Amino acid sequence: VGGNASALVHFSDAWSAQADLLAEQVVIGDDVDDNQYAGHQGMTAHVMRRFGSGQVGVFAGYGEGTAARDQFYAGSWYGIEGQLWFDDITVGGQLAVLDIGDHWGNNWGLVNDAYMLRGVGRYFFTNDVMAQIDIAGVQGDDFFAAKNVTAREWALSLQARLADAPIYGGITYRDGEYDDSDGTTADIGELTVSLTFLFGSTSLKDNDRNGTSLDTSGAPLRTAAF
Repeated sequence: VGGNASALVHFSDAWSAQADLLAEQVVIGDDVDDNQYAGHQGMTAHVMRRFGSGQVGVFAGYGEGTAARDQFYAGSWYGIEGQLWFDDITVGGQLAVLDIGDHWGNNWGLVNDAYMLRGVGRYFFTNDVMAQIDIAGVQGDDFFAAKNVTAREWALSLQARLADAPIYGGITYRDGEYDDSDGTTADIGELTVSLTFLFGSTSLKDNDRNGTSLDTSGAPLRTAAF
């Protein structure tokens, strides 16, 4: 179960700022491994500069992740991002530096040489029907456990308008592979349904080109809890 919210303010025709909130909680049993991912919450701020066919910007955020047995991780990220718009296609990317460790100050988690590379592609069948692919790779050194951690996630989703009001239904499949240098691996597959309400945008495509089309990935926090 999860949710997210974003709000954007235009300061001029060229400059804008956006804030994101996100949260996710996984229901898990009592017999799971200590490293089972259990949930996360976080926030990110973006500042963007628009040009004719896209935008570029910087972003920074903070979040907390939880593994089973009450193991908590918290930390920050910052990076650069951009988007390009081509008629019915949008492509975008983010590169972030990560510093996400355990709550007790040990160097446990994504704390050394840690980064995320992410790409997003969208295709608009109509102004209110959209398909999206989201691919993210995460790499980090867990100094306390003397191991390297890598993750690869991809998600495919479809959104469509449900009513005259700007209410959209969506379905997403997310796949993730997580590995460390000790040979521990985890593979996940997740199917979710969503309900989205847009404020201030007339369609999905209008929101993509003029609204909150950038967002925050949960991949770093899921990886830190691995």
